[in-house]
Parts: sequence; structure tokens; C-alpha cells
Amino acid sequence: MTDALSVEVLRRVRPEAVRVVLDDGSERVLTPQRHHRKWMRVTETVEDLPWQRVELLRGGEVARVLAAPTPPQEVDAAAYPPPPPPSSLSAEVAGVVAAQQLVLNMVQGAQGPLLDALVRMAEQNSKRFTSLENSLSKTHELLRDVLQDAVTARLDAADAEAEAATKAADDGSTQALKELAAAVAMQHMAKNGTPNA
Repeated sequence: MTDALSVEVLRRVRPEAVRVVLDDGSERVLTPQRHHRKWMRVTETVEDLPWQRVELLRGGEVARVLAAPTPPQEVDAAAYPPPPPPSSLSAEVAGVVAAQQLVLNMVQGAQGPLLDALVRMAEQNSKRFTSLENSLSKTHELLRDVLQDAVTARLDAADAEAEAATKAADDGSTQALKELAAAVAMQHMAKNGTPNA
């Protein structure tokens, strides 16, 4: 795999050694030193050399090959004609501007009815949403009233049940007291033979 020489590539590969193949075919091996800028130092050292290729070594094996950037090719000036004279250039620019204006006018003319239709559709949707919002608001009010009526009815039923239970308890207590009084009176009569005054 061939990449360009960079600190990021060196950090990613973390080579144990860097073999630099110079332009004359000789090789030079660099060993990264323990330093907080070691990858930057390796990059700067290699860039200062006339190199063709850099091999990043890990465990004695080539982990990655980095190629030297190719120098830019010289441009043949004869292959490209000189720019047109300013007068013809301004005429061309004026023609391009006129053509763009014509196209712009055509596009605007075609888009006018479309934009009007979109505005009408947006207005209709706005009315529908307003109507839907009103319906939802009324439904919410009705549900709130129904729930309030149901809660009130349930509370009234619970009050009636509690009142009935209290009355039954009171009636039962009164009856129990009467029976207790009768039992005491009968016991007194049994002992004394006369009713208790």
C-alpha cells in the first residue's frame, strides 16, 4: 500500500524503524527515538533527504511503503493559446450575461404559476390545520368534562356507600345497645326477680 509521508501515517503504523531509499539508490535506516515529537522529527529528517521511497518496518517486516511525491510536470506554453484580446473577451462576457438573463427570465416565468399554486396549497393547509386544532381543542374540553363528570359520579357513589355503611353501623350499634340493655335487664330480673328501675 502506498501513502504519502505524514505524521498521521507514522502514528497509525508506529514503526520500529524507518528505511529511507534515497534518489541515488542508497538506503538509510532511522530509528524513532523516545520523544514526544518523535514522528514529527522522523518526518522532518526524511523531508530533508532526497528520497524516493520510505519503508515503515515492524518486526523486521515492511508494514507500509510511502512514496515520494512526484514533482509537478512543466507545462508546455505552446500547447495553450494566449488569452483573447480584452475587447473580444468583454463581448463574450456580455453574451454570456445576456444568455443567463434570458434563461433566468424563462425560469421565473415558468415558476410563477408553480409558486402561486404552492402558496394556495399552503393557505389551504393552514386552514385545515386551524380547523383540526379547533376540533382537537373541543374534543379535549369534552373529554375533560366527561372525565370530571365520571369522577364526580364515582365520588358521589363512594359518599353514598360510606353514608349507607355508617348508617348500617349506627343502626347495628343502636340495635346492639338495645339488646345489651334487654340482656342486662333480664339478668337483673333473674337475680332479683324484679325489673330494674
